[in-house]
Amino acid sequence: MKYEMAIVVVTFNNERHVGQLLDSIVKYVDTTSTPVVIVDNNSCDKTVELLLERKIEGVTVVCESFNHGFGVGNNIGIGKVDAAYYFLLNSDAFLVAGSHVQALNFLKSNPRIGVVGLPLVFPDGSPQTYSYPYTSPTKMLMQAVGVQHVFMWFARFSLVKKAMLRVSISRDYIESQTRKNIDFNNLNISKDINFVRSDWVCGAAMILSRDLVKETGGFDPNIFLYGEDEDLCIQASALGYDVGVLNVVPIVHEFGWGKNKSKSSYSDAKYKSLSYFIKKNHSGFRRLLMLVIIRFKFKGIFN
Repeated sequence: MKYEMAIVVVTFNNERHVGQLLDSIVKYVDTTSTPVVIVDNNSCDKTVELLLERKIEGVTVVCESFNHGFGVGNNIGIGKVDAAYYFLLNSDAFLVAGSHVQALNFLKSNPRIGVVGLPLVFPDGSPQTYSYPYTSPTKMLMQAVGVQHVFMWFARFSLVKKAMLRVSISRDYIESQTRKNIDFNNLNISKDINFVRSDWVCGAAMILSRDLVKETGGFDPNIFLYGEDEDLCIQASALGYDVGVLNVVPIVHEFGWGKNKSKSSYSDAKYKSLSYFIKKNHSGFRRLLMLVIIRFKFKGIFN
């Protein structure tokens, strides 16, 4: 059976958050028409136990015997259900409204959109960054040395702020930090939804079209964690699909994965994935410089 939309979630050692995720699915998702596939990447805590305790109609739990990483986990989930659109939702995120329905209604009338990101906020309603310019040596160096904090200091001055908003790198940081906090008791569920093009969007709340998935095969299986969302957006743009964000009701995102991993394993996974991503998508001196930056970054030189 083909559905208009399916939700795919990848879990790994996330017992702290899966209950809240499931509660939000029960409250805001009609799982008879929008099935949910949860792929567990061989968790060793109580994640699977908690998932299997909740027998929710339309929610399928797939238990893997190996940790495939974020991208491959999503590919597995996508392969379990036929849908026109796949809403990829992090296991440390949850819904506070029918944001996916708002997005689906818009996407059905805009078939050339291949990848769309939904707004993200922290549990207190404060904004997260969810739309980004492409990774570049300049951007990586600025992130490594913490230049974003300098951006925010200068952004206090109106004339300087106007000039900085004309540059994509500084605009990214300024706009992410100056959005208003979300009032969960007074959500603005507007019927007027705007699509804003972006280089790439965060995979924590990302919707992919079936056509794009068929053309690309989904996420690159060589990327275990980090860089897979940008890589897929690069592929989408190269194939002529639009990539961007929709101004629907935000998704709440906890950033729980990083808190559950040791610094060494977290850094190693990120370093290997980013190294592959850079080698795949960049060349020449640009590639060399970016590899040097992340090499120094993960050796602690910039920390």
